[in-house]
Amino acid sequence: MFNYLGDDELKYLQTIHNYGKLDNGRDHCKYYPFYDAAQRVLDSYYLLKDDSDKILRALCYVYKNSVPDNLYSDMCNFLYFWLGKLLLEKLVTKNLFHEVILDLFKILTNAKNHQICQLPHYYMNSKEFQDFKSIFDCSEDYKTYCAHLLIPGMPCNNKYKTHLERNKEIYKKFYDECEIENKGYEYCKAFREYFPNKKSNLLSQFNCRLEAKNPTVYQLEEDDIGAQELPQEGQMIGKLQRNEKFSAVSEIGVSPVQHPSSPDSYVNRVDSQMGGNLINKLLGRTTRTNHNPLMEEQLINNFYQPEQFNAERSGYNISYRPV
Repeated sequence: MFNYLGDDELKYLQTIHNYGKLDNGRDHCKYYPFYDAAQRVLDSYYLLKDDSDKILRALCYVYKNSVPDNLYSDMCNFLYFWLGKLLLEKLVTKNLFHEVILDLFKILTNAKNHQICQLPHYYMNSKEFQDFKSIFDCSEDYKTYCAHLLIPGMPCNNKYKTHLERNKEIYKKFYDECEIENKGYEYCKAFREYFPNKKSNLLSQFNCRLEAKNPTVYQLEEDDIGAQELPQEGQMIGKLQRNEKFSAVSEIGVSPVQHPSSPDSYVNRVDSQMGGNLINKLLGRTTRTNHNPLMEEQLINNFYQPEQFNAERSGYNISYRPV
Protein backbone atom coordinates (compact mmCIF):
# COMPACT_ATOMS: atom_id res chain seq x y z
CA MET A 1 0.00 0.00 0.00
CA PHE A 2 1.36 3.43 -0.96
CA ASN A 3 1.15 6.29 1.53
CA TYR A 4 2.68 8.93 -0.76
CA LEU A 5 3.01 9.21 -4.53
CA GLY A 6 6.32 10.86 -5.32
CA ASP A 7 9.24 10.49 -7.71
CA ASP A 8 9.83 6.84 -6.83
CA GLU A 9 6.22 5.91 -7.56
CA LEU A 10 6.27 7.93 -10.78
CA LYS A 11 9.03 5.65 -12.06
CA TYR A 12 6.62 2.71 -11.82
CA LEU A 13 4.21 4.16 -14.36
CA GLN A 14 4.19 1.83 -17.35
CA THR A 15 5.34 4.47 -19.82
CA ILE A 16 8.23 5.79 -17.75
CA HIS A 17 9.37 2.30 -16.74
CA ASN A 18 9.24 0.63 -20.16
CA TYR A 19 10.45 3.52 -22.28
CA GLY A 20 13.27 3.86 -19.77
CA LYS A 21 14.23 0.22 -20.34
CA LEU A 22 14.40 0.83 -24.08
CA ASP A 23 16.39 4.03 -23.60
CA ASN A 24 19.03 2.12 -21.64
CA GLY A 25 18.83 -1.01 -23.80
CA ARG A 26 21.23 -3.94 -23.50
CA ASP A 27 24.59 -4.80 -25.01
CA HIS A 28 26.35 -7.94 -26.25
CA CYS A 29 24.01 -8.85 -29.10
CA LYS A 30 26.56 -8.47 -31.90
CA TYR A 31 26.73 -12.21 -32.50
CA TYR A 32 22.98 -12.77 -32.78
CA PRO A 33 21.61 -13.14 -36.33
CA PHE A 34 19.36 -10.06 -36.23
CA TYR A 35 22.11 -7.62 -35.24
CA ASP A 36 24.06 -7.22 -38.49
CA ALA A 37 20.88 -7.15 -40.55
CA ALA A 38 19.36 -4.42 -38.35
CA GLN A 39 22.56 -2.41 -38.57
CA ARG A 40 22.49 -2.54 -42.36
CA VAL A 41 18.88 -1.30 -42.39
CA LEU A 42 19.72 1.65 -40.15
CA ASP A 43 22.81 2.52 -42.19
CA SER A 44 20.72 2.58 -45.35
CA TYR A 45 18.63 5.42 -43.88
CA TYR A 46 21.73 7.44 -43.00
CA LEU A 47 21.16 7.54 -39.27
CA LEU A 48 23.98 8.85 -37.12
CA LYS A 49 26.04 6.20 -35.37
CA ASP A 50 24.89 7.23 -31.87
CA ASP A 51 21.24 6.98 -32.91
CA SER A 52 21.83 3.69 -34.69
CA ASP A 53 23.62 2.24 -31.64
CA LYS A 54 20.76 3.32 -29.38
CA ILE A 55 18.23 1.51 -31.56
CA LEU A 56 20.39 -1.63 -31.68
CA ARG A 57 20.61 -1.68 -27.86
CA ALA A 58 16.82 -1.39 -27.62
CA LEU A 59 16.37 -4.30 -30.05
CA CYS A 60 18.88 -6.26 -27.99
CA TYR A 61 16.82 -5.62 -24.82
CA VAL A 62 13.67 -6.98 -26.46
CA TYR A 63 15.50 -9.96 -27.95
CA LYS A 64 17.16 -11.03 -24.69
CA ASN A 65 13.99 -10.66 -22.66
CA SER A 66 12.05 -12.71 -25.18
CA VAL A 67 14.40 -15.70 -24.89
CA PRO A 68 13.32 -16.80 -21.38
CA ASP A 69 9.77 -15.80 -22.35
CA ASN A 70 9.54 -13.05 -19.74
CA LEU A 71 8.89 -10.20 -22.18
CA TYR A 72 6.11 -7.89 -21.03
CA SER A 73 3.08 -8.58 -23.20
CA ASP A 74 2.86 -4.97 -24.43
CA MET A 75 6.61 -4.46 -24.78
CA CYS A 76 6.43 -4.79 -28.55
CA ASN A 77 3.91 -1.94 -28.59
CA PHE A 78 6.29 0.12 -26.49
CA LEU A 79 9.09 -0.69 -28.93
CA TYR A 80 6.89 0.40 -31.84
CA PHE A 81 6.07 3.81 -30.35
CA TRP A 82 9.59 4.26 -28.96
CA LEU A 83 11.08 3.67 -32.42
CA GLY A 84 8.50 5.93 -34.06
CA LYS A 85 9.26 8.87 -31.78
CA LEU A 86 13.02 8.53 -32.22
CA LEU A 87 12.88 8.04 -36.01
CA LEU A 88 10.60 11.04 -36.51
CA GLU A 89 13.18 13.13 -34.68
CA LYS A 90 16.25 11.75 -36.48
CA LEU A 91 15.22 10.81 -40.01
CA VAL A 92 15.72 13.33 -42.77
CA THR A 93 12.64 12.00 -44.59
CA LYS A 94 10.07 11.78 -41.79
CA ASN A 95 7.45 9.81 -43.71
CA LEU A 96 9.80 6.83 -43.98
CA PHE A 97 9.66 6.19 -40.22
CA HIS A 98 6.99 3.49 -40.52
CA GLU A 99 8.90 1.68 -43.25
CA VAL A 100 12.00 1.55 -41.01
CA ILE A 101 9.96 0.09 -38.14
CA LEU A 102 8.46 -2.53 -40.45
CA ASP A 103 11.93 -3.61 -41.62
CA LEU A 104 13.29 -3.83 -38.07
CA PHE A 105 10.32 -5.87 -36.82
CA LYS A 106 10.78 -8.37 -39.65
CA ILE A 107 14.47 -8.76 -38.82
CA LEU A 108 13.96 -9.19 -35.06
CA THR A 109 13.50 -12.97 -34.89
CA ASN A 110 14.30 -15.53 -32.22
CA ALA A 111 16.47 -18.65 -32.40
CA LYS A 112 13.62 -20.53 -34.08
CA ASN A 113 13.41 -17.81 -36.71
CA HIS A 114 10.03 -16.67 -35.44
CA GLN A 115 9.30 -12.95 -35.52
CA ILE A 116 9.30 -11.68 -31.94
CA CYS A 117 7.08 -8.61 -32.41
CA GLN A 118 4.11 -7.85 -34.61
CA LEU A 119 3.20 -4.36 -35.75
CA PRO A 120 0.32 -2.97 -33.68
CA HIS A 121 -0.58 -0.63 -36.56
CA TYR A 122 0.21 -1.51 -40.15
CA TYR A 123 0.32 2.02 -41.37
CA MET A 124 0.04 5.57 -40.13
CA ASN A 125 1.43 8.86 -41.30
CA SER A 126 3.67 11.13 -39.26
CA LYS A 127 0.82 13.53 -38.42
CA GLU A 128 -1.31 10.78 -36.85
CA PHE A 129 1.53 9.14 -34.95
CA GLN A 130 1.46 11.39 -31.89
CA ASP A 131 -2.29 10.88 -31.42
CA PHE A 132 -1.90 7.10 -31.55
CA LYS A 133 1.02 7.26 -29.13
CA SER A 134 -0.85 9.52 -26.68
CA ILE A 135 -3.80 7.11 -26.57
CA PHE A 136 -1.54 4.08 -26.06
CA ASP A 137 0.56 5.77 -23.35
CA CYS A 138 -2.54 6.93 -21.50
CA SER A 139 -4.02 3.41 -21.56
CA GLU A 140 -0.80 1.95 -20.12
CA ASP A 141 -0.52 4.52 -17.32
CA TYR A 142 -4.17 3.89 -16.49
CA LYS A 143 -3.15 0.36 -15.45
CA THR A 144 -0.72 1.81 -12.92
CA TYR A 145 -3.22 4.35 -11.58
CA CYS A 146 -5.57 1.49 -10.78
CA ALA A 147 -2.94 0.19 -8.35
CA HIS A 148 -1.65 3.52 -7.03
CA LEU A 149 -4.89 5.43 -6.49
CA LEU A 150 -7.07 2.93 -4.69
CA ILE A 151 -7.75 5.49 -1.94
CA PRO A 152 -9.19 8.87 -3.04
CA GLY A 153 -7.11 11.90 -2.15
CA MET A 154 -3.76 10.17 -1.79
CA PRO A 155 -0.94 12.68 -1.11
CA CYS A 156 1.33 13.20 -4.12
CA ASN A 157 4.09 15.51 -5.27
CA ASN A 158 3.88 18.01 -8.12
CA LYS A 159 5.47 15.75 -10.76
CA TYR A 160 3.07 12.89 -10.10
CA LYS A 161 0.03 15.17 -10.05
CA THR A 162 1.10 16.94 -13.27
CA HIS A 163 1.48 13.59 -15.05
CA LEU A 164 -1.92 12.43 -13.80
CA GLU A 165 -3.69 15.64 -14.85
CA ARG A 166 -2.15 15.47 -18.32
CA ASN A 167 -3.42 11.91 -18.81
CA LYS A 168 -6.89 12.95 -17.63
CA GLU A 169 -6.92 15.70 -20.27
CA ILE A 170 -5.74 13.27 -22.97
CA TYR A 171 -8.45 10.76 -22.13
CA LYS A 172 -11.18 13.42 -22.05
CA LYS A 173 -10.06 14.83 -25.43
CA PHE A 174 -10.23 11.51 -27.24
CA TYR A 175 -13.34 10.35 -25.39
CA ASP A 176 -15.19 13.50 -26.47
CA GLU A 177 -14.01 13.23 -30.08
CA CYS A 178 -14.54 9.50 -30.50
CA GLU A 179 -17.52 8.71 -28.27
CA ILE A 180 -19.52 11.90 -27.91
CA GLU A 181 -18.84 13.67 -31.22
CA ASN A 182 -18.41 10.28 -32.94
CA LYS A 183 -15.74 11.48 -35.31
CA GLY A 184 -14.40 8.94 -37.76
CA TYR A 185 -10.70 9.46 -37.18
CA GLU A 186 -8.38 6.49 -37.54
CA TYR A 187 -7.11 6.96 -34.00
CA CYS A 188 -10.67 6.49 -32.69
CA LYS A 189 -10.32 2.80 -33.59
CA ALA A 190 -7.16 2.71 -31.51
CA PHE A 191 -8.96 4.50 -28.66
CA ARG A 192 -11.68 1.85 -28.55
CA GLU A 193 -9.05 -0.88 -28.78
CA TYR A 194 -6.90 0.45 -25.94
CA PHE A 195 -9.90 1.51 -23.82
CA PRO A 196 -12.54 -1.21 -24.20
CA ASN A 197 -14.22 0.01 -21.01
CA LYS A 198 -15.08 3.48 -22.32
CA LYS A 199 -16.46 5.42 -19.37
CA SER A 200 -16.52 9.20 -19.33
CA ASN A 201 -14.98 9.29 -15.85
CA LEU A 202 -12.50 6.46 -16.38
CA LEU A 203 -9.55 8.69 -15.50
CA SER A 204 -11.28 11.67 -13.90
CA GLN A 205 -12.18 9.39 -10.97
CA PHE A 206 -8.51 9.38 -9.99
CA ASN A 207 -7.32 12.23 -7.81
CA CYS A 208 -4.40 12.90 -5.52
CA ARG A 209 -3.76 15.65 -2.98
CA LEU A 210 -0.74 17.85 -3.66
CA GLU A 211 1.80 17.78 -0.84
CA ALA A 212 5.38 18.96 -1.25
CA LYS A 213 6.78 16.31 1.10
CA ASN A 214 5.95 12.79 2.12
CA PRO A 215 4.02 13.25 5.41
CA THR A 216 5.85 10.31 7.00
CA VAL A 217 9.28 11.63 6.01
CA TYR A 218 8.30 15.15 7.10
CA GLN A 219 7.31 13.89 10.56
CA LEU A 220 10.59 12.00 10.90
CA GLU A 221 12.50 15.15 9.96
CA GLU A 222 10.57 17.16 12.56
CA ASP A 223 11.34 14.57 15.23
CA ASP A 224 15.00 14.63 14.26
CA ILE A 225 15.15 18.43 14.48
CA GLY A 226 13.48 18.28 17.90
CA ALA A 227 16.02 15.76 19.11
CA GLN A 228 18.88 17.94 17.87
CA GLU A 229 17.55 20.93 19.80
CA LEU A 230 17.73 19.07 23.12
CA PRO A 231 20.95 19.88 25.07
CA GLN A 232 23.52 17.16 24.69
CA GLU A 233 24.88 15.40 27.74
CA GLY A 234 28.40 16.63 27.10
CA GLN A 235 27.18 20.21 26.75
CA MET A 236 25.30 20.00 30.05
CA ILE A 237 28.34 18.61 31.88
CA GLY A 238 30.59 21.28 30.39
CA LYS A 239 28.20 24.00 31.46
CA LEU A 240 28.02 22.63 35.00
CA GLN A 241 31.81 22.48 35.17
CA ARG A 242 32.09 26.08 34.02
CA ASN A 243 29.55 27.16 36.63
CA GLU A 244 31.46 25.30 39.34
CA LYS A 245 34.70 26.94 38.23
CA PHE A 246 33.24 30.43 38.46
CA SER A 247 31.68 29.57 41.80
CA ALA A 248 35.03 28.38 43.06
CA VAL A 249 36.64 31.65 41.97
CA SER A 250 34.19 33.57 44.09
CA GLU A 251 34.74 31.33 47.11
CA ILE A 252 38.53 31.56 47.12
CA GLY A 253 38.53 35.32 46.58
CA VAL A 254 40.36 35.43 43.27
CA SER A 255 39.26 37.88 40.62
CA PRO A 256 40.64 39.14 37.36
CA VAL A 257 40.98 42.61 38.87
CA GLN A 258 43.35 41.31 41.56
CA HIS A 259 45.41 39.44 38.98
CA PRO A 260 45.37 41.51 35.78
CA SER A 261 47.41 39.07 33.78
CA SER A 262 46.42 37.08 30.69
CA PRO A 263 43.12 35.16 30.73
CA ASP A 264 44.91 31.83 30.36
CA SER A 265 47.12 32.35 33.40
CA TYR A 266 44.12 33.46 35.39
CA VAL A 267 42.20 30.30 34.61
CA ASN A 268 45.28 28.18 35.34
CA ARG A 269 45.62 29.76 38.81
CA VAL A 270 41.96 29.06 39.50
CA ASP A 271 42.33 25.44 38.37
CA SER A 272 45.49 25.07 40.48
CA GLN A 273 43.80 26.35 43.61
CA MET A 274 40.77 24.17 43.03
CA GLY A 275 43.03 21.15 42.52
CA GLY A 276 44.93 21.91 45.72
CA ASN A 277 41.76 22.21 47.75
CA LEU A 278 40.55 18.89 46.42
CA ILE A 279 43.82 17.14 47.38
CA ASN A 280 43.71 18.64 50.88
CA LYS A 281 40.19 17.39 51.35
CA LEU A 282 41.16 13.90 50.25
CA LEU A 283 44.11 13.86 52.70
CA GLY A 284 42.06 15.18 55.57
CA ARG A 285 43.90 18.47 55.74
CA THR A 286 42.37 21.70 56.92
CA THR A 287 42.62 24.41 54.34
CA ARG A 288 42.88 28.17 54.83
CA THR A 289 42.77 31.02 52.41
CA ASN A 290 45.75 33.40 52.30
CA HIS A 291 47.95 30.87 54.09
CA ASN A 292 51.19 32.31 55.57
CA PRO A 293 53.83 29.78 56.60
CA LEU A 294 55.26 32.26 59.18
CA MET A 295 52.05 31.89 61.15
CA GLU A 296 52.70 28.21 61.82
CA GLU A 297 53.36 27.92 65.56
CA GLN A 298 55.94 25.14 65.28
CA LEU A 299 57.95 27.10 62.74
CA ILE A 300 57.89 30.25 64.83
CA ASN A 301 59.16 28.40 67.91
CA ASN A 302 62.24 27.27 66.04
CA PHE A 303 63.33 30.86 65.50
CA TYR A 304 65.00 33.03 68.12
CA GLN A 305 62.36 35.40 69.46
CA PRO A 306 63.05 38.47 71.52
CA GLU A 307 60.75 38.98 74.43
CA GLN A 308 58.96 41.82 72.78
CA PHE A 309 58.07 39.77 69.72
CA ASN A 310 54.48 38.94 69.18
CA ALA A 311 53.80 37.37 65.81
CA GLU A 312 50.25 38.50 65.45
CA ARG A 313 50.67 42.05 66.79
CA SER A 314 54.12 42.97 65.55
CA GLY A 315 53.41 42.35 61.90
CA TYR A 316 56.35 39.97 61.67
CA ASN A 317 58.93 42.53 63.01
CA ILE A 318 61.56 39.82 63.41
CA SER A 319 65.00 40.64 64.88
CA TYR A 320 68.01 38.50 64.26
CA ARG A 321 70.73 37.88 66.81
CA PRO A 322 74.15 39.11 65.64
CA VAL A 323 76.75 36.44 65.17
